[in-house]
Amino acid sequence: MGDPARCSAWTSSSAPGGRPRVVRAGRSDLDTVVALGRSTYREHFGSLWSPGGLDRHLAREFDPAAVGAELGSPGVLYLLGEAQGARGFAKVRWDREIPVVGGRGAELQKIYVHGTRAALGTALLLSVLEEAEAAGESRVWLDVFGTNAGAQRLYRRHGFEVRAELPFSTDLAAPGLLVMVR
Repeated sequence: MGDPARCSAWTSSSAPGGRPRVVRAGRSDLDTVVALGRSTYREHFGSLWSPGGLDRHLAREFDPAAVGAELGSPGVLYLLGEAQGARGFAKVRWDREIPVVGGRGAELQKIYVHGTRAALGTALLLSVLEEAEAAGESRVWLDVFGTNAGAQRLYRRHGFEVRAELPFSTDLAAPGLLVMVR
């Protein structure tokens, strides 16, 4: 897989003044998205899985053929971001049913960041919210591990509220998921 530090969508490490830079990913960014997805998930959530379970999960979740198809789909948006050594991405799926709660909205399926995260995670989230508004999505929703307090704080700061809980388990743990809606 490609080096997650390299992306065809940008040439500098961040926007002027060290601010985070966020760009839309394209098909040429497949290797970057897959490598970032696998490395950041392993970094942040690897302890929830056995080694074999984690490898199987990552092979399914970041299958290059599936991610490549999504990168070319009008129903999915990937954003890539970087700032001062941190790199990450967000994945949004448009017009998705909100589990348990009902209704529809843009599903923020992933924000994964490698390196110093606060400013870049916020920049990716704000970019997702702007893209959703531009796409006419009146609601944005996500699910987040019940054990991921830092992400929950970020989402609450930006107007998301917990609306439901869903069961979720790995082969080692049962962190559950919180459905948050804005």
